Amino acid sequence: MTWAISIYALPYVAALLLTGVSIAHVWRNRQIAPSKYELLFMSAGAELMLSAFFRLSTDDLPAKILFSKIQYAGIVVIPIAVFLYILQYSGNTKWLNTRTTILVSIVPALTMFLVATNDLHHLFWRTISLNVDDPFLPLDYVYGAGFWVWFSYVLWLLLAIGFLLIVLLIRSNNLYRRQVIALLVLTFVPGVSGLFSSVKIPPYPYFDPSSLAFSLTFVFVAFSIFKMRLGDIIPVAREVVVESMSDGVIVLDGQNRIVDLNPVAQYVIGISTSDLIGHRIDKVWTSWPSQIGKLYDEIEIGREVLLDTWYGRRTFDMLVSPIIDWRGHRNSRVVVLHDVTDRKLVEDELRHRSERLEALVEEKTRQLRAAERMAGIGETASMVGHDLRNPLQTVVNLLYLANNKLSMNLTESDYNGLKNILTQLEKQAEYMDKIVSDLQDYSKPMSVQPVLTKIRPLLEDTVSAISIPESVKVVIEVAKGSNPAMLDPALTKRVLTNLVINAVQAMPNGGLLSITASRKDRDLLLTVSDTGVGIPEENLEKIFRPLFTTKAKGQGFGLAVCKRIVEAHGGHILVESTVGKGSSFIIKIPVTKDSADQ
Repeated sequence: MTWAISIYALPYVAALLLTGVSIAHVWRNRQIAPSKYELLFMSAGAELMLSAFFRLSTDDLPAKILFSKIQYAGIVVIPIAVFLYILQYSGNTKWLNTRTTILVSIVPALTMFLVATNDLHHLFWRTISLNVDDPFLPLDYVYGAGFWVWFSYVLWLLLAIGFLLIVLLIRSNNLYRRQVIALLVLTFVPGVSGLFSSVKIPPYPYFDPSSLAFSLTFVFVAFSIFKMRLGDIIPVAREVVVESMSDGVIVLDGQNRIVDLNPVAQYVIGISTSDLIGHRIDKVWTSWPSQIGKLYDEIEIGREVLLDTWYGRRTFDMLVSPIIDWRGHRNSRVVVLHDVTDRKLVEDELRHRSERLEALVEEKTRQLRAAERMAGIGETASMVGHDLRNPLQTVVNLLYLANNKLSMNLTESDYNGLKNILTQLEKQAEYMDKIVSDLQDYSKPMSVQPVLTKIRPLLEDTVSAISIPESVKVVIEVAKGSNPAMLDPALTKRVLTNLVINAVQAMPNGGLLSITASRKDRDLLLTVSDTGVGIPEENLEKIFRPLFTTKAKGQGFGLAVCKRIVEAHGGHILVESTVGKGSSFIIKIPVTKDSADQ
């Protein structure tokens, strides 16, 4: 046996060295699922190229035949490894099982058996001879039936692999199409070249394209692994992770152009993916922050941005991360957009509720302090009222006796003078009695004794008990369905009396006093209106406070007592007033079902 290095063998040497480096790289990353199939493919390729190198480097026919047989150990493994790798890469993992592996290995195993035992049956190679016309002394084969079974099997396997890769190419985004194209090249260049060589239709005489094709293929494998990270990140991972993420994911290149995006990001932008890929993001999404384009090396976590989407303005937490390419350069970025609009709304609502709660606590604290102050006032008022009531009763009794004395013989002048004094004294006594009543009503617990009360008689009795000047016109209106109603007539009359007196005092030059009763839903509305001077706007919130008054005479308990009585009925009292036009006090008292039915 003599050895002579053929020029055909040199590409195998270079490819073998690169394949060895690639195998070492894949071995370091063998935890990645497809790596075992890459290792199998490249190891089989290394065996094929080593055997081919020795076959081309000897001129001895038996040695060439031996290395041809050894070479088939790699040839039969490569299609299996590629097919299993493509199944894994394309996401068809349900077919990756022991049964599939055994099925696709049956023909290769039989082929290897036929090759190893060809000298006994010549089913694979009918004859093998040395081509002395070729300066590189290649072997000429006349193939048998076993070879054509193998040939048909490889052809079928190539078609299956091509179908899977073309489907994947159509479905993949731009970011991964280069990897798919690389796999198409890796699969079909050596496969088609080998088939051409087998049927003896090389493009040039004495040139076997399969030798160069396999060498270049494994050079391309090394290039794909290190430049395009083939096998490190596969589209299947993208489908499982990126496509199913609830956050928007956008990949931008160095020119701020959209390279890839997931369905959530496309939905947020509201433009079809085909109209977004390859375009600058700030051109297709006008609300995109311009400063994002400057973030090449930064990672920003938790940055909030406001972006206009097709369904309105939304708040996003933005994460910008650089992508390091195979040369170590950072010229691309991944932008993750997490919609926090709902969270912001909840935070704003919680903040507003907190502020309202703080204001309420402050108001309640103020009211508590006022209540404590009023409790002291109430206690004092109770004592004052008790102490003042006795001499006041004495004054009233004396007035009664004095009036009786008036029936005695007096001159007309003395009689009129004394009568005037007694009248003034009686008015002062009544005023003092009102002060005492207001003090005691405000200080003591309010007890309501509701009874079924007719409204019109109540209003008329109230007005008749009050001295109203002739210059004031009184109108009483009771709407249909307003009575009867369940309320405490004595306390309600007390409220109406205070309101009517105030209305009369607000019209010193006369005017219109209107008292109306009506029903709204399940409320009884009693309204006392006047056309008097009105109440300044700054005093409207104060008039129901105890001790607040704008009158020269008065302690400011009248309206405070009215408010307590109405609230004791479960209702509330409102005031509407315009300076110079008059005021209206509206009492709302809930009507029970029994009274409403009647």
